[in-house]
Amino acid sequence: MTIVKNERAFQERVWKAERLGWALFGLILVLALLGFTGKGGYWSTVNRDAGAIAVEHPRVARSRSAETVTLHLLPSANERGFALPEAFFSLFRLEDVEPAPHRTQHQSGSRLFFYPAGHAPLTVRLHAQPNGVGSARFALSALGGDSVQISIFVLP
Repeated sequence: MTIVKNERAFQERVWKAERLGWALFGLILVLALLGFTGKGGYWSTVNRDAGAIAVEHPRVARSRSAETVTLHLLPSANERGFALPEAFFSLFRLEDVEPAPHRTQHQSGSRLFFYPAGHAPLTVRLHAQPNGVGSARFALSALGGDSVQISIFVLP
């Protein structure tokens, strides 16, 4: 009788471990569907607004996978644009800027992108690829001085 009792207790521990495993897999699935593991899902992108500049960026990126950061610049009677800090270029490889700026310039640790004045908002897409894995933090600023803090977690 005692042998059967011990096997039953062991079997119940195995069942509990299996239920815990299924619950963990279910949680990972729900997080993936919500967008916490990469592209797609309700919480996959973050929108930040700082007056002259608004930015949409992925919350989670994948290493060596193309990602898009979208900037919205307000209309301006003067030349407009944005600045990317050198920290961005150490974390990401910039593949393309769409539309292309009419000029660029390096100034005090940042790369400036200039666009002509316009009466309509301007949408700029930065196509970049993460260089590594981990947390990427940098500030993206409009030429007028408004700045947006960006935080992207890069998964393998």
